[in-house]
Amino acid sequence: MGRLVRLVLVRHGESTYNRQNRFTGWIDAPLSENGKREAERAANLIAREGFKFRIAFTSVLKRAVNTLQIIMRKNSLNLDVVKCWRLNERHYGALQGLNKGEMALKYGERQVLLWRRSYSVRPPMLQKSSSMNPARDPRYRDVPKDELPLGESLADTVKRVRKCWNSSIKKRLR
Repeated sequence: MGRLVRLVLVRHGESTYNRQNRFTGWIDAPLSENGKREAERAANLIAREGFKFRIAFTSVLKRAVNTLQIIMRKNSLNLDVVKCWRLNERHYGALQGLNKGEMALKYGERQVLLWRRSYSVRPPMLQKSSSMNPARDPRYRDVPKDELPLGESLADTVKRVRKCWNSSIKKRLR
């Protein structure tokens, strides 16, 4: 029988945009002070469970990277870290940066819930000319432009993340 492999998933701590009830998506909002405390609590839970790690994966967004850094620092971990844009949060398109409550007043609670919770419904897409188009961000300069989303459904996000899982993560879990 093979050895047991554990995969530990940690969501980033609260970001400043989470705190302000904004659609965050690929906007690179930093951790709030509360988010930093949440990351420290996650680090303590990981230490308490005695997990041992060989490698860490994170998105390229600073809230995820900083959450991982806090966990590694608090647990004196020196790990190889793989940053993969495919692990980024769902891209909320033209809703990014907007207040969820204000969007519910403008479009209706039901529509906002569809954008947020439906598996297949996409939010309004960004215009290619938008300053928030990821093709304008130097972090994605090596990514083919047609792979960078202007908005995503959850199904689109799963498809994107699955590519990272299959090409990078899964083989390192063996």
